[in-house]
Amino acid sequence: MTVTRQPPVGSGERGPAALPQPGAASPDSHPEDAPRLRMRDLCEQTGLSRQAIHFYIREGLLPPGHKTARNMAWYTPGHVERLLLIKRLQRERFLPLHAIKALLDERDEGFDDAQRDFLRRLRARLQLDDVTDTRVPFARVDELVDAGRVDRDDIDRLYAAGLAGLGTDDAGRLVISGDALAVVEVLSALRALGFTEDAGIHAEDVLVYQRAVHDLLRQEARIVARAFQSSSPDDAARRIRDALPLVHELISRLHRARIQEFLAAF
Repeated sequence: MTVTRQPPVGSGERGPAALPQPGAASPDSHPEDAPRLRMRDLCEQTGLSRQAIHFYIREGLLPPGHKTARNMAWYTPGHVERLLLIKRLQRERFLPLHAIKALLDERDEGFDDAQRDFLRRLRARLQLDDVTDTRVPFARVDELVDAGRVDRDDIDRLYAAGLAGLGTDDAGRLVISGDALAVVEVLSALRALGFTEDAGIHAEDVLVYQRAVHDLLRQEARIVARAFQSSSPDDAARRIRDALPLVHELISRLHRARIQEFLAAF
């Protein structure tokens, strides 16, 4: 069964394309020896329409090409890499475009080319299903709501806040990504404990934790890239997999200790 992310306005995917190889050129650089690609080459290599590519350029997800005439611009393999990454994040993670743009901006600003190449190779080897909750890739929203597992209003509000990835299956039924489902189920469990809308607890309050984890991961990625850049991706992936349960325990203990310290001041 094929699952399609809720499409952004102006998108126009044509079909799947191979993921880029590590080490592709950055799209906002134009080295003299880089292959020069035209718009039709981008369309052929990514399966995207001209409309979709121009939309990504207007929205700031893709740097413009090097203009040589009013209606002519050259692009690089880095543009192909960026477009395929956008497609992958939409297809696999159901991420909205504003979230993808934030990730791409941070990647470009926070890491040099060597570190980005290392993290790309690490991504291909780091599988976390056995150290985190194993989830189905996606689930039907109507079935979840009918079973009383989640609240539809919470899903809608999390989606609007960019915290829940939604898509549609072949029959046009709304589905939610497995990662987002885990968040919604935790929120539902909190609702059952009294953390309800009536009590002033809103679905958007999850953003507090999302932002904290975002900032934490940004620092962790820099530490990992600095510490293991010279190691093989396989070795780095093994070390990270072994360390993650300990890191999660450390975060939990620090959180509990900080709560006690905070309350002690009153």
